[in-house]
Amino acid sequence: MSQLLRVRELLVGADYTVGGVRELLGAVAGGALARDEIVPALRATRGGSPLEVLTRLFWLQVPVPVDSIPADALVAAGLVEVSGGEMRALLRVEPLEGVRGGGHVGYVVSDLKVRPGGGR
Repeated sequence: MSQLLRVRELLVGADYTVGGVRELLGAVAGGALARDEIVPALRATRGGSPLEVLTRLFWLQVPVPVDSIPADALVAAGLVEVSGGEMRALLRVEPLEGVRGGGHVGYVVSDLKVRPGGGR
């Protein structure tokens, strides 16, 4: 199976979708993210579920423990790097929703987002 199909299975299996992330974060953390404030989202994603880990890794751009989710497909696809027991995103992976409530349609992969004080 191609690495990208394995990545997609990991993301979809964790419900890393617009709806899944929206439900995970809730209104307070979601609103704070719209203002580039990540602390409420960090609190909302501290449980360690696959969805929380993927949200931290790709949406919040926070390193996660390498053993928190299967890393091999993510590394092989060039989406993350592993160092010192941590996994860091090399690219931003955002779920994409269809227009007019069309539901989950895929993912957008782009450069990492520059955050105030983030150093990137």
